[in-house]
Amino acid sequence: MTASPKNTTAKTNAKPADFSLNSIMTAAGETAYYWDLSSDKIVWAPNAPEILNVSDISVLRTGHGFQTLISQGLASPRRDLFLANKDCQKNQDAFFSIQYALGNDKDEKPVWFEDHGRLSPGPDGSPGIAKGVIRLISERYAKEQKLDFASRHDHLTGQINRGELWEAISDALLTSDKGENNYALMVVGINNLLMINEAFGFDTGDEVIAAVAKRMRKQLRDTDVLGRFASNKFGLLLEEASPAAMAGTAERLLRSIRNEVIETTLGPVAVTISIGGVLVPEQAKSVSEAMGFALEALAKAKAKPHDIFVAYAPTKGKKQTRLRNRQIADELIVALRHQRLVLALQPIVRATTLTPVIHECLLRIKKPNGEIISGGEYIPVAEQLGLIRLVDYRVLELAIDVAKYHPDMNLTINVSGLTATDNNWLELLRSLTNGDHTLTSRLIIEITETAAIQDIEESCLFVKRVKELGCRVAMDDFGTGYNSFRNLQILGIDMVKIDGSFIENMLENKDDQLFVRMLADLANAFDLEIVAECVGDAKTIDMLTEMGVTYLQGYHLGKPILALPEVYRNNNAE
Repeated sequence: MTASPKNTTAKTNAKPADFSLNSIMTAAGETAYYWDLSSDKIVWAPNAPEILNVSDISVLRTGHGFQTLISQGLASPRRDLFLANKDCQKNQDAFFSIQYALGNDKDEKPVWFEDHGRLSPGPDGSPGIAKGVIRLISERYAKEQKLDFASRHDHLTGQINRGELWEAISDALLTSDKGENNYALMVVGINNLLMINEAFGFDTGDEVIAAVAKRMRKQLRDTDVLGRFASNKFGLLLEEASPAAMAGTAERLLRSIRNEVIETTLGPVAVTISIGGVLVPEQAKSVSEAMGFALEALAKAKAKPHDIFVAYAPTKGKKQTRLRNRQIADELIVALRHQRLVLALQPIVRATTLTPVIHECLLRIKKPNGEIISGGEYIPVAEQLGLIRLVDYRVLELAIDVAKYHPDMNLTINVSGLTATDNNWLELLRSLTNGDHTLTSRLIIEITETAAIQDIEESCLFVKRVKELGCRVAMDDFGTGYNSFRNLQILGIDMVKIDGSFIENMLENKDDQLFVRMLADLANAFDLEIVAECVGDAKTIDMLTEMGVTYLQGYHLGKPILALPEVYRNNNAE
């Protein structure tokens, strides 16, 4: 008997592909609706309960019912927002797009949706019909919120950043103008952060900064604003503040930091802070004025031997000084606008031969009557008022012109502390030199010691980028700040310029002689070139040469001369 052949045809249970619009919208996390605003009735796509995760579909039948599901995101009920849409007029549709979260259960995270579509006018010309699509965006919304938080907050402390702090102070001034509130602005400085960075490293310093911020936040009210102002400074805005309230808050902050060491991964660290404060708007009418006065008070607090709070108090002659500063600022802006900034070049000579090898670019201002004056009085005011970057841009342009006009000349160019963190200045340097290393190798960029250590991480990055372009970097005014050859190593400095205050009287001052000799010995050991400023006589030259100083600078060795190409060799610019 022959067996019947088996049916070898494969059987499948696969369902046919679903290409319906409802299936496609569900796969995309979307649903759609048609809403008659006058009757408040809503007609939904069949997948709405699934996308919106609603078990009781009766709540979806009216706008009022759907509104009860919205937990976050809207300042007014959704229907009111649509009815108030001014773009939707008679015979003219309008598009809308809003975001909100559904879910009133406290134990579950709200689910975020984007609602966008078209409003059409009703018979009376006001919005009558809303046709829209609701899309699930929880994951995207979470990413957007994270990016938004990062853009407004300091990554290390979690407090608001400098830009947001500025906005908060500006808002405070606006409300105070309306007579609603009085405020106090306080600037808090960590006193010994630089020493902590040197002793333990920057990671431990970061731990200290974060811990200080956390402790201070615990001492403040929810309405008080705390932001990171700089690497070792915080800004604090107190609402409804009086002089007594400001002093009381300051004392709590001082105790919270002083009375207990901060535990770090490398062990306990003792930290103190100093605080300066100003009343707003009673003592300051603008953001820059408020921050300037608070920083002025902080500087006075830091000058004291202990951690204290200092409240801003106007001093005699301050009004006249401010008026003079405004006049200087106005003159400087006009000079910039009319390109009346010029350079004078002072030679820096080799100590062993007294021949010029470098020239320092010094700022001069040409007055409307043709008189050339020094920029010395203008620079501090420009730094205080934030104009120094504009000056540094122009000086850089002029210096590059001089370097191109004199292809054998080496130049030093001073930059301010603000410019030392300015990417736009670096881009200008890159653009003007156009990758020409025969040009950049003749440029030495000078940064001051005090500016460099204010934010040493940013300064390190600036020095690195300058050197990548082929320039060298010098530290100016060395000896006037927190002296450390470790800082020079960290920054990657090529040259050190000893501040002239140590040179001018060194023949009579044994301490100055000891300091300069020690500095010269260390510089030579670290293979750093060293420049002595303000050299005024032959005996000082002999002493500095014997100490091993590389270069000398001063009026005794060469006065500044204008760097105008057509008259360069014949003009004195004292």
